[in-house]
Amino acid sequence: MEKNYELEGNKVKINISDGVREIWTLEEDGSITKGEFRLVTQEMKDAEKVAAEAKRKRLAQEKKAERKRLAEAKETEQKRLAEAKEAERKRLAAAKAKQTSFKQQAEARALAQKAADEKNKADGVKFLTENGKKKGVTTTKSGLQYEVLKQGVGAKPKATDKVTVNYRGTLIDGTEFDSSYKRGQPVTFPLNGVIKGWTEGVQLMNVGSKYKFVLPSKLAYGARGTGPKIGPNSVLVFDVELINIGGAKASTK
Repeated sequence: MEKNYELEGNKVKINISDGVREIWTLEEDGSITKGEFRLVTQEMKDAEKVAAEAKRKRLAQEKKAERKRLAEAKETEQKRLAEAKEAERKRLAAAKAKQTSFKQQAEARALAQKAADEKNKADGVKFLTENGKKKGVTTTKSGLQYEVLKQGVGAKPKATDKVTVNYRGTLIDGTEFDSSYKRGQPVTFPLNGVIKGWTEGVQLMNVGSKYKFVLPSKLAYGARGTGPKIGPNSVLVFDVELINIGGAKASTK
């Protein structure tokens, strides 16, 4: 008799040509258990064909669904990558625009500061020129200008001395930036530890004197300025009263 074999799961079907089928079972340990002989009718064969066709269609549908799922996943991933790329492009563009804006603002501030510095310088030169022409104003070789408001008769300090003074400092427009008078207490400091205009000017004073000093920016804080009120190239005006040098007492005439 002619036989043919089919493997389905763990079942081996042995189809015998006269319509008889023998079914063997493959056990988990690898052994084979022979089954019973079964008669295979035409109805059974037709049913098997229908089942096989249904299985083929199901597998085809599953394969088609899997292809669709993979295609959709690929499309979703491509869309995600495209969105991420666009978001990064926008982020970089925004960062570049922000950097450009900061740069432009910095350049604008630098130009404005430069213009203010130049104006300070020009205004200072003009003020010094006009002030130097006033009666009672003396201009030293360094450019320091001073006016005697009250002459004392005490000793004059040296640069290495420690002095005690009262003072008021203003810009050329009258803006006050410091005052020991307002604090209600004079200050003591080494004369060689302050700005050049003070070191030079206070040495001209006798204890008990009160002078007005006009300091060119080079004798004050120069191109750097200092604090929120004293800009670069600022000419400064000080009213200074020399109270004592060390233990020397004030004396006026």
